[in-house]
Amino acid sequence: MTAPLSRRARHHLPTLVLAGLPLAQPALASGETAHTRSRALDTITVTDSALVDGDALPAPHANGKIAPGGRLGIWGEQSAQDVPFSVLSYTAEGIRDQQAHTVGEVLRQDPSVQTGYSYGNYGQSYKIRGFDLYPDDIAFSGLYGVMPRQIIDTSAIERVELFKGSSAFMNGVPNGGTGVGGSVNLEPKLASDTPLTRVGFDYTSQSQAGTSLDIGRHFGTDHAYGVRFNGVRRGGTTAVDNDERSTTAGTLAFDYAGERARGALIVGYQRQHIEGGRAGLNTSRLTGSDAFLPSAPTGTRNYTPNWTESTLESSYGVARGEYDLATDWTLFGAFGASYNDEQGVYSSPSLTNSSGSVSYSRMDTALKTRNVAGNAGLRGHFSTPGLNHALTLAYSANTSQKRSAYTMGSSSVTGNLYDGDVTYIPAGSMTTTGGNMHHPSVVERDTSQGVSLSDTASMFDDRLKLTLGMRYQNVRVVNNDYQGNESTVSDRSAATPVYGVVYQPWKPIALFANHIEALQAGPTAGASYANSGETLGVVRSRQNEVGIKLDTARFGGTLSVFDIRQPSARADASNRLALDGEQQNRGIELALYGAPAQVVRLNGGVTFMDAQLKNTAGGTQDGNRPMGVARYQMRAGAEWDLPWVDNLTLSGTVLRTGPQYADTANQLRVEPWHRLDLSMRYGTRLGGHQTVWRLGVDNVTQERYWESVSTFGYLTQGSPRTVKLSATMDL
Repeated sequence: MTAPLSRRARHHLPTLVLAGLPLAQPALASGETAHTRSRALDTITVTDSALVDGDALPAPHANGKIAPGGRLGIWGEQSAQDVPFSVLSYTAEGIRDQQAHTVGEVLRQDPSVQTGYSYGNYGQSYKIRGFDLYPDDIAFSGLYGVMPRQIIDTSAIERVELFKGSSAFMNGVPNGGTGVGGSVNLEPKLASDTPLTRVGFDYTSQSQAGTSLDIGRHFGTDHAYGVRFNGVRRGGTTAVDNDERSTTAGTLAFDYAGERARGALIVGYQRQHIEGGRAGLNTSRLTGSDAFLPSAPTGTRNYTPNWTESTLESSYGVARGEYDLATDWTLFGAFGASYNDEQGVYSSPSLTNSSGSVSYSRMDTALKTRNVAGNAGLRGHFSTPGLNHALTLAYSANTSQKRSAYTMGSSSVTGNLYDGDVTYIPAGSMTTTGGNMHHPSVVERDTSQGVSLSDTASMFDDRLKLTLGMRYQNVRVVNNDYQGNESTVSDRSAATPVYGVVYQPWKPIALFANHIEALQAGPTAGASYANSGETLGVVRSRQNEVGIKLDTARFGGTLSVFDIRQPSARADASNRLALDGEQQNRGIELALYGAPAQVVRLNGGVTFMDAQLKNTAGGTQDGNRPMGVARYQMRAGAEWDLPWVDNLTLSGTVLRTGPQYADTANQLRVEPWHRLDLSMRYGTRLGGHQTVWRLGVDNVTQERYWESVSTFGYLTQGSPRTVKLSATMDL
């Protein structure tokens, strides 16, 4: 059939596909599975041009968990087949079924992403294609710096959009200076045509319990107005001994979808509190005869003192809008801001020998950040003889101010990863102070702004698309000492190009290639360096990539080969972090997803990485592998609707990560690891209300392993066996 669509459906349409194809597995209603839905599936034809770009979400693929496409900054939401880059999105349906409470848990299932801790705190960090991405540099509705720091709850997230490769041309430059190997954008949940009142309850071992509420309504003529609220409260002890965490989060989203104007306003609050959380292990003291890593202890063991704690509180908001000047020309803009307050009492256990002995230090921190970001521009379509053009002119800017202070000390008590209870060691005396803990001074100001112009020319019935663009970018970094006195200033401007090509010899196949460059703030020295807190100027990175994409009714995927180069950093003789040489990551990446049968859905892939350091001081480390870059990663997931039991689905995921190193000398080898996660869900009706039960077990076989190591040498241990149980009910 051909169904009429409201204005809201046309502009918030994550569940439809173009050209009269069947619905591509829209989000499952409570109590519904793919094989029950298939019996009542109709065909809907959509011809609305608003789906080409703007804020309309790309349709999910047949497996319902993946959407091929995502937001490309100033270009808006794009289908993966139409752009010369690798981009895909993880849907709200997949997030619910995975029972993922944080963005890090969502990204862990992608073979191009490594997750872990970067410093001695509890902030989740990622490596995409072997380069760092910090949570501060995750975008929200296309804007950097406006989401909560370190840990991001998923309760209000509709899509986790993963762009693989450098996206500086489209998104601008994040103030944290990371994201060279890839970027992440989060899209908020907005009201849909169907009224929603959903309550949820969840439990995670050992004793984490939570409740959630999701309410969405639309009103007005043609459902033009919408409002949606998401809230969550969760707390208790995790599967790691004495590791207690709590989350409080709430988000309110308003949106409007008119004939010519569309807009949204999202405001949110999040508070994370952690007591005695297991931290990353510092490996920098393992040298000489002890230059190898001990094996990981029991997964439940906590080797971090119980007096450690961290409170992360964030308030944020984003307003975005579009206005159609004419049929083919649209003005767009977005503005966002956030305020973050971190109070922490941290201890970074340091490995002192290969037998697992550890020493302890203490660092109390006070960090307050204010971030503002925005963009504005014009998108349009026009034709010249033989060519169709998509033109975008845009300006984007981010600014960040950080206030920070700290006190440091050490403890004479030592412990061991395997023996005794180290959680009750004394805190030790504080011997070093930087700034005023009650009134921190401004230690860093970052400003990034740029103007970009691009044109995508299409020919041969849009089978060939050529993209050319130029971005004039300025990055300014001002570092102050802890008394607020200016110490260093880096200010650099440059014009960076982008060019790419997409060719579709057949509709399901797209061949693509791209070259993109970025100007970014350099890395920031962590707490273990003599120049802690200093940002190392401004650096320039380059990427080349070629590949092929597949998008059929049953299967989708991408195979690509890439080469990314960025100036690298390492500690000098004075233990100061300094720029030294270049890091080159070359790799082959395969991502596959689909539904080979109505009752079977697949998702997985593999990444092989050849990463090297080049042009290091004196050539002493030329050819070595950068810290924390695994040689390969594999992910394989499958889901099966049992045909003899209505509404019962079984699923499993196998994760495998290859060897990596915890030092640039390549002496501290992190062994390969694997893990099996299993889950099931069952849909039913309770009291006349659709209800879905979900049960999952991560790390079923209780593997002990070091999951990852950060660029600064902090080991993250893999989680122990973890049981997750949840229920959602639609009222």
